[in-house]
Amino acid sequence: MAGQGSIGIEMLEEIPQLDTIIVPIGGGGLISGIAVAAMMMKPSIKIIGVQAANAPSMFKSYYTKDDNVVLNSCSTIAEGIAVKQPGELTQQVVRQYVDEIYCVSESQIAHAMVYLLERTKSLVEGAGATALAALLAYNDKIDSEHTGVIVSGGNLDLSRMGEIQALALQSNHKTITREQITVL
Repeated sequence: MAGQGSIGIEMLEEIPQLDTIIVPIGGGGLISGIAVAAMMMKPSIKIIGVQAANAPSMFKSYYTKDDNVVLNSCSTIAEGIAVKQPGELTQQVVRQYVDEIYCVSESQIAHAMVYLLERTKSLVEGAGATALAALLAYNDKIDSEHTGVIVSGGNLDLSRMGEIQALALQSNHKTITREQITVL
């Protein structure tokens, strides 16, 4: 958690006006570190977590306050955050420092992956695209003037791109303009 907190610090040093950071969640280490560090620098910042709807272990733990959530399965294109059970320590940190958690569908994740490839020429794995997927899907619910989105990971089997493109076409997506995106 502590090492990953430096991401939140670097984001706020680079763009001090950030008022929201959206972070993918697997076991919870990344969002815990970012949330604690960002809140220490800017207590008013809003932290939003995102999980794949097919692997919502932290989402369930967060909203039910159940420390013993264990999913039977979690099959998702966001393999890097497909975690059946949230981290024991991170659950408590997430409950204390995270404002909301959203879930995104497989097609929303695929759409974000294709969007990043087409618009920014960035090849991003499913787990790394979930935060952008949430911004695209829930933009009307996210009350923010300056949003930071964690996009990470390029571990993608290129032979699956056809499947990902087909899945992306199923998405009921909203678009944001290039001017609304700042890439660090």
